[in-house]
Parts: sequence; structure tokens; C-alpha cells
Amino acid sequence: MPLRLVNFLLGPDGPPHCGAWTEAGIVDLTFAARLSGQPIEGRFRDVVAVLSDPELVAAARELVEAEVVEPVPREAVRLLAPVPRPGKLFALAGNFLSHIQEGSEGSLAASMQQEWRGGPRVFMKPSEDCVIADGEPIIIAKTATFLDYEAEMAVIIGKSGRYISPEKALEHVGGITALNDVSERRLSVWDRGEYREKYKWFDWLNGKWTDTSAPMGPCAVPLSEVPDLHNLNLRLELNGQVRQEANTGEMIFKVPEVVSYLSNIVTLRPGDVISMGTPAGVGMARGIRLQEGDVVTVELDLVGRLTNPVRADRD
Repeated sequence: MPLRLVNFLLGPDGPPHCGAWTEAGIVDLTFAARLSGQPIEGRFRDVVAVLSDPELVAAARELVEAEVVEPVPREAVRLLAPVPRPGKLFALAGNFLSHIQEGSEGSLAASMQQEWRGGPRVFMKPSEDCVIADGEPIIIAKTATFLDYEAEMAVIIGKSGRYISPEKALEHVGGITALNDVSERRLSVWDRGEYREKYKWFDWLNGKWTDTSAPMGPCAVPLSEVPDLHNLNLRLELNGQVRQEANTGEMIFKVPEVVSYLSNIVTLRPGDVISMGTPAGVGMARGIRLQEGDVVTVELDLVGRLTNPVRADRD
């Protein structure tokens, strides 16, 4: 089983803890380090701190295998997102050809694929209100008309960098997690009238910015425990039915290309998150929108299952 790192709470008023999720439960890494006598207990601050330090990743693996503490049952803790507040949360549009094709006719999809090779299409999501953890509800905003799901693999930056070459890019990746890029397809808060085509982009972005639109987790797996970033199975279930299923090898732009591309625009720092795009099977293509009472599960090899209920905004 890979090392699966989590942020968690033991009680409603306690501080966050960093742990490792095992088959027996959650191992509190700070407590385990203290009992083992290792002088690193204060360094297990959170998941990003571990992913940013290969020494801590190795120490966490040793502590889990040594079984120096009793794991806490999973049901006794509240999981937080692996990166509750990313400094920068990037996401890719159209990084799977199958997703491009399901939203376009054949000739248009072919031209889009050729155009896409000019560089990845990247947007950002505000992390403050978008990111939620495993088990927390996706809220259907009162302004929503067609809320949709998108299963994605996300990479977490572990080492700062600027102008990173593709060959060096993976040295800056700390680990991976699962993310659901929840999208409002038809958001219309304001009638913008007949705007030029390029200005419609901003309406599309608004549909990515709604509260609770970035469920993330349930854990993060260090890159050193991932045999191949581009050979992981990704799937999404809606109310137990499989709606999306693909392999990360199908991505048009691979992780090194995307990390390099972004680093030429902005400095990447530990805790930044890049969500790598979704495959075919989104609800818009099938006329299926998220509704109150739905349950959405994103499953990614090694990481596990990220499950979130859906409910209407009652505020």
C-alpha cells in the first residue's frame, strides 16, 4: 500500500494533525515521531510540509511500518483536504481528447486538438471557498442552472521553481491527489448582451469559481510512491454508476510539460496545485446535472476514493 498522507482533525476544536492513512486507520505522524524519539516531530506540520521534504517522506514511511502507535479509526477523525488552501490552484481545460470530442463535432474536435498543441489551456480557481474535503457537501448555488462533475488527477508542487525545464519538472512535484473540478455550465448571473467572442471567456471562468467547486482528496501520495504518473486509472461514479473512466496516459499534455509551461509564467511554490483535466463522460454531454441528494465519487489509483454528497444552498 502506498504512503497516503492526510490532514485531519481529532475533534471540532483541536488543531489539525498530519497523518498516514493505513488499512488499520490513521497514524498520527507527530505522535508517532515523539514516541519513537525522532527529533523531527515538529516538522510534520501538514501534508505539504511532508511532500516538500524527501527526508520526511522516508521518515513517515518508517513510522508507519514500525507501528509505534495505534492508528485512530477513520470514522473517529474528520479529514481535511490534502491542501486546504493552495497558494495557487490551476486547472486544465480540454486535456483529454475524448472530452474535447464529446463537446464538439468531429471536424471541430480535430481542429481543436491541433490548436491545443500550441500550449495547455489553463485557468485558476480561488482556493479560499472552492476547496473542500472528502465527505463535505458540494453546494448547488442558488444561481446555478447546470452543475456538473469532472474527475481529475491533481499534482501538488513540493519544491519552488521558475523557468523549469520539462526534464527537471518532476523534481518540483511533491505528490498527487484526486480532484473534482465541479463546473457550472450555464451560469448567468448578469446579462452581458452581445459581447465579442473573446469576452465570453470570463463567463466560462465564473462557472469554475463557485463555492465548494474543488473537492480534493481524500489523501495525497508522494511522487516517490507513484510508479508512473501517466499510467493511473481515473474514474467517476454518480450515485454508484460509472460516468467517467480513463487512464492518465491519455492526457494530451503530460505533467512535466504543464509544470514547465506554468513556471515560465509564474513562480511555482510548495502547496500550489495543478489539476490535470478531465476525460469524456461529463454530465453536460449526457444531459445529467448534479441534483440534491446525489453522491459523487472520484477514484484515482493509489489515492483512493473521494466522495462528496450534493445538496442545495439553504443559506
